[in-house]
Amino acid sequence: MTETAYYNEYWEKHKLNELSAYSKWKMSCLTKLKLSGDTIVDIGCGSGILSAPFTNEFKVYGLDLSSEALELAKNRGLNPVKLENQDTSLTFESDSIDHVFCFDVLEHLFAPEHTVKEVYRILKPGGTFHVVVPNILNIINRLHFLMGEFVDVMDVSHLNNELFSEHIRPFSKKKLTYILEKHGFRIFNKQNYFPASFEEESWKKIQVIGNLMNSLNIPDLFPSLFALGFFYSSKKIK
Repeated sequence: MTETAYYNEYWEKHKLNELSAYSKWKMSCLTKLKLSGDTIVDIGCGSGILSAPFTNEFKVYGLDLSSEALELAKNRGLNPVKLENQDTSLTFESDSIDHVFCFDVLEHLFAPEHTVKEVYRILKPGGTFHVVVPNILNIINRLHFLMGEFVDVMDVSHLNNELFSEHIRPFSKKKLTYILEKHGFRIFNKQNYFPASFEEESWKKIQVIGNLMNSLNIPDLFPSLFALGFFYSSKKIK
């Protein structure tokens, strides 16, 4: 199976829940951004649900391996760009783009550093890079590891009893910070994800614990352990 065929099948099988708590959190993070300029590149745009609100003010390019996803993104006003494989260099001139979005993509790539380098290349000086990754070291995963199980709660595989996680490059808070700073970005905004309410049936029985953690702001106080995902905004510096 080719890489493109795999991701077309993956998209059809695991169409992302655009109304999930995680998706709503990413949308809320985006609404807090104050962006200027003319262009946005959304890497791994999927159906375009997250970057579509910006199409009224920006020319938004949606990049994805899935043709089906790109058709949905096009219908939402994005300019679709078909990627042939994960390691494809971005087809934009150097120093030409104002902002880049990359949400829940880096952990799926064989060479995430290549993509981060390409983002740096195409961004204008002072351009911004907004990235979301799940936290592999969250407390729920750690507890499963202690019990001798590998469970990645931020991946769809555990919901379908699949053998392996789709996340091939696990990220932690430390690793995300390292990869951005190593390649010339200065982080200026951090937001941490922990659901306000649990959606999975097996978690609902401990909702009172989740409520307590949120009321005490625990995920923001101890993000390496309690955040399930990270939304980092960074700026290209020279």
